[in-house]
Parts: sequence; C-alpha cells; structure tokens
Amino acid sequence: MTGRFPALRPVVLVVDDHTDTREILVEVLRYHGARAVGVANANEALLFLDGVRPDIVLTDFAMPDDDGLTLLRRMRNDPRFQDIPGVLASGHGDALKLAEAAAETGAAFVPKPFDMDNVIELIRALTSKVGSGSPETD
Repeated sequence: MTGRFPALRPVVLVVDDHTDTREILVEVLRYHGARAVGVANANEALLFLDGVRPDIVLTDFAMPDDDGLTLLRRMRNDPRFQDIPGVLASGHGDALKLAEAAAETGAAFVPKPFDMDNVIELIRALTSKVGSGSPETD
C-alpha cells in the first residue's frame, strides 16, 4: 500500500451501514496516519458534523433512511459543511450515473469493492487541497 499521510493528519469521517466495511476503512485509514471515525448512517454523520469538522466525508451510497448522496446534498446546502470534500462509494447500480450524481455535489466517486491504494491516494489528494489539522479525534 501507499505511504502515510503527512504530519497534519486528516480527519476522515467514514459513513457506511455495513459494520465490516466501515471498520476496515477506518483501520486502513488509521494505519496510514489519518484520524478516522466511523458512523453507521447519515443521521449519525450529521450529529458528528455538529461537533467535529472532518477534512473529508467518505460515504456509502446505499444506506437505510438517507443515502450517501442525500447526505452530501445536505452538506452542500449547509454553509457550515459545504466546503468539506465528499467521496461517494458504491458497488450497486450504474457506476457512471453514480459518479455523475456525486460530481453534482462536488464529490468524488469510488467504486466498491475498494482498491485501498486508490482510496488512500484520493484522500491524500483531497486533503492536500484543503489542508488538515482538525482537533484530535482518536
């Protein structure tokens, strides 16, 4: 896998209703030096956002209640969160349509199953654009 994140460790909020996927992503991101936190749904993500400002939100598309695209749209419509980069992930449906939908919110798209090297590189690229250094969360 690729190297570690820079000294200013990015805070990554992982939103996925599948516990195993969420925990693996969090662990891989932490291994690479990110401060990663996982939540199970869009409502938990919004509660987290009220208290901690992550550098990136990586969300699954298909979740009960609000899906990941709805979460990203809600973030874009809220001045407090609209500049936080988003990444939409999915292994369901038409990847091209989902990528286009993600782009409408300014988010990147990653297909599932994950290529972890690509996920790390994408997060590295996005955090280098916005900087990082949010308060410690782990």
